[in-house]
Amino acid sequence: MRLPGVLLIDGPRVLTDGLEIGGVLPLNEAHDASGVLARATEVSAAAGSPWGDVFRTPGAATATDGLFDGEVAIARVEGVRYSLRPVEARASLPPAARLRNHGDYLLMLGDEEGPLGIVALRPRLAPGIAEMVGVCRRHGVEIGLLAAGDPAAAQAVARRAETPLIASDDAVETIRGRQEDGALVAFVSDNANAAAAFAACDLAVGVTDGRSHLPARADLLAPDLGAISAILDAGARRDKAVRDSTALSAAADLAGAVLGVDHAGGGARLSPDDSLRAWRHRGGVGTTAWRGAPTLVRSTDGRPAAGTMGSDATRPTCCVPWIPPKKASQVPRPRSGGVPRRRQSSATGFWPRSWTRSAPP
Repeated sequence: MRLPGVLLIDGPRVLTDGLEIGGVLPLNEAHDASGVLARATEVSAAAGSPWGDVFRTPGAATATDGLFDGEVAIARVEGVRYSLRPVEARASLPPAARLRNHGDYLLMLGDEEGPLGIVALRPRLAPGIAEMVGVCRRHGVEIGLLAAGDPAAAQAVARRAETPLIASDDAVETIRGRQEDGALVAFVSDNANAAAAFAACDLAVGVTDGRSHLPARADLLAPDLGAISAILDAGARRDKAVRDSTALSAAADLAGAVLGVDHAGGGARLSPDDSLRAWRHRGGVGTTAWRGAPTLVRSTDGRPAAGTMGSDATRPTCCVPWIPPKKASQVPRPRSGGVPRRRQSSATGFWPRSWTRSAPP
């Protein structure tokens, strides 16, 4: 698996995990921020916690007659009726609330007399997002977040996650544009409709917790963002290993072709031509020669050096035998009858038994 050059995230939902309280703004001098939050928590708990676990359960539940009609939560606290509802018209809010909570989900707490305060809910960043962004920066991977859903919410998530926001929400078009620039694109999504983008990208990563089925076919499945960081680290280590092994192999080939040093002892340095012939015959540096193969080692008199053509235990591992020069004194003499005498090899494999190295018959 290669390290991708571009990592595209399919919308802010991949980077978030539920909601959290982003801020509280009192609208009444009789209630401060902590009082507004405590009253909103009581109303939400009495109505069945319609916004999940964003509001912590109060220690002592004092709200009664809780009700949620799908949009508004209603409850009574000490005989007073309170409501917690989404803000429909942001223009009616104070300017400070509009600017500070841009992109958040706003809930207004009110009683029978009017609004008491605003509770801003925002997407909670998923664990491991900071690690994933750091891994992308360390390995030079371009990361981008597609602007799916509410543009303001997408901008807020991208800003908090320190991830560049891509204006387009067309995943396939964005992937093909990056591929035309020569980049290897990885696409991360938890959406069941990501099949087309998974097919177009080079590495499809599906985010799933294992409890739900992901219909889109992905190359890899990741339970969380930490697993995506591990995938990027694995790709970076693979690319580094390939670069190191290629450089080492090229250096070893060059050294074996040029140097050709005799490691058996007693021999002289080979010429470049002989070294190249030996290297080609062996199939390249790094292959293991068979045991007992003769070596190309020459002594000062042009004959094989002592011990280089002996038994298997003493033969060095090279693959080019020494061929003795053809001299008139070394040609076998014919028998009477003109038939040449059969050549019998000695232990060396090149000299007849009846000859000696110093004086052929």
